[in-house]
Amino acid sequence: MKKFNYLSVLLVLWVGFKSPVFSQVNVLGKPGHVLTPSAQWDTLRQVGFSFGTIPESYSINNFMKRHVGPEHIYGVKLPITGFMEVNINFTRKPELANRIGVGDRHIDVRLHLLKERKILPSVVLVLTPPEGESTFLSQDLLVATKNVLLGTAGTLQISGGFSSPNFYRVSKTGSGDSRGFARKTSLGNNYLNGFFGSLQWQPWEFMGLIVEHDSQKINTGMFVHWKERFYLQGNLIDNREIGITTSVRFPLDFSPFELRRYAKNR
Repeated sequence: MKKFNYLSVLLVLWVGFKSPVFSQVNVLGKPGHVLTPSAQWDTLRQVGFSFGTIPESYSINNFMKRHVGPEHIYGVKLPITGFMEVNINFTRKPELANRIGVGDRHIDVRLHLLKERKILPSVVLVLTPPEGESTFLSQDLLVATKNVLLGTAGTLQISGGFSSPNFYRVSKTGSGDSRGFARKTSLGNNYLNGFFGSLQWQPWEFMGLIVEHDSQKINTGMFVHWKERFYLQGNLIDNREIGITTSVRFPLDFSPFELRRYAKNR
């Protein structure tokens, strides 16, 4: 497939007005971009459901040391408190569905350490429970995000952070469980192993462009959304192969119908 870089669009696209930043999700269903996370925080307390695809050559679930078709990832985002969210992922390889079923399950916790202010960025800590399922997919990381208004040119979101290249491994052996730290790359996890960063330019309220470095390669993407409820993104993994991400959200903080009707008619 011929390479295409969305950065070239940035040089020729003319925009007309600024827009608020929309907190979309990455392939794993977490607030972020293509594969990288962001520290953007959803203050509307919405539960989110997502679906993403990763092409065969860049599948993140390669513990079998071989590529077997594209990978599908289903995600659920659950707001717990004003500073904590829980993210759950289910991975599925359609080519192996009859043999392994759903595939790997993964859970992690997002903690909002610092709210974005005039100068300071938003800061989020992500932790994976050490005794959970599929810990080789761990995302123990710290990320910061800052939104910059560009006047009539929209909004630029800048994110960067560091993800641990190691994970806490629990292996089943004949004599019992073996515990200890291991490199994520030893099981084929070749993303978010060290420093990462991303830029998101949102020229209009309903769309934006993304470029990121996931610690291993450069990915680009373009997304559109509708009323901060439905979101669709096309990705170029390694700027070579196509993947998609889509998500839908539902608010948890809502008033009864009578109160909403009263507020509307006031």
